Amino acid sequence: MNLSIQVKTLIVSFTYGILLSYIIKYQYKYLFESKLLYKVILNILFIFDYTLIYFFILRLVNNGIFHIYFLFLLIIGYIFGNRLIKRN
Repeated sequence: MNLSIQVKTLIVSFTYGILLSYIIKYQYKYLFESKLLYKVILNILFIFDYTLIYFFILRLVNNGIFHIYFLFLLIIGYIFGNRLIKRN
C-alpha cells in the first residue's frame, strides 16, 4: 500500500474515532430513557451500523485493507474526542 494512502487512512481513522465519541455521547442520553427491548435493539444496530460505515469508508480510501494500527488510531481518536467533550 502506498504511503499517501496509509496517511489518508490514518487521518480517516482518527477523525472517525472523534466522530464516534460524539455520537456515543449523543446515544448515551437515550440509553436511560427507553425500555429494555429498545435499548438492546438500538445498541445492536448502533454497533453494526457504525462498524459497517467504517469499513465502507476504508473501502473507499484504501480498497478495504485493514491494519491493526488503523484500529489504534480509531481508539486514540475516540479518547481525544472524549477529552474534547469533557472540556466543553
